Amino acid sequence: MGVLDISLFALVILVCPVVPTTSPDLASVSLQIQQLQTTVSDLISELANVTGELLRHKSEVKKYTSYVENIQRVVAFGSRHGQFDIGASVGFQAELEKDPAPVRDREVLAFSGVPQNRGNCYNSTTGIFTAPVGGTYMFWCNIINFDRHNSLAIYIYRDDIPLSYTVAPPDVYQGAATVSTFTHLKTGSRVWFVKHKGSESLQGAGWSSFGGTLIRSGV
Repeated sequence: MGVLDISLFALVILVCPVVPTTSPDLASVSLQIQQLQTTVSDLISELANVTGELLRHKSEVKKYTSYVENIQRVVAFGSRHGQFDIGASVGFQAELEKDPAPVRDREVLAFSGVPQNRGNCYNSTTGIFTAPVGGTYMFWCNIINFDRHNSLAIYIYRDDIPLSYTVAPPDVYQGAATVSTFTHLKTGSRVWFVKHKGSESLQGAGWSSFGGTLIRSGV
């Protein structure tokens, strides 16, 4: 007799009164045993289902615990290296892709290649950077002249006012006009680049670039 059968027999003894072992009583006890066996079988099946659910939820908890731990490690690393202040979240680097890139005087030049655009504040279609917050910003550009026989004069503008200016001289192979500047911007201020005069084409393919970043907010 198995352990389960012994347990069922003990349960029957406790539940059922002791009666003379006549045939009708034995038949009744046998029926009760069958009913108990069915109930136990159902409980075992339900227990197996519950155990399966618990194992599945345990696996889910383990997976999400791993996600949380990874996020905590990233946040801790970023906090140690200053990557989660607002200054680290605003900045861009844009490049001229077409080579040569045609350019007109005093026309906003859109740098279509944008390998970096933290905060999505530079619009590659319009070529304009819009400050999300007030603060101290740094901007730079490095423009290569495609037509070596002409000079190249460039401006960085802030809200229709020239912010910085530089010139690449003529008759210099791949002459570069390079400028960098610091400025204070208000929230919503706009900055862009124009060719003031000179060469009608610029070196593209990533050679000419324009970028900027927030140094410190609210100053």
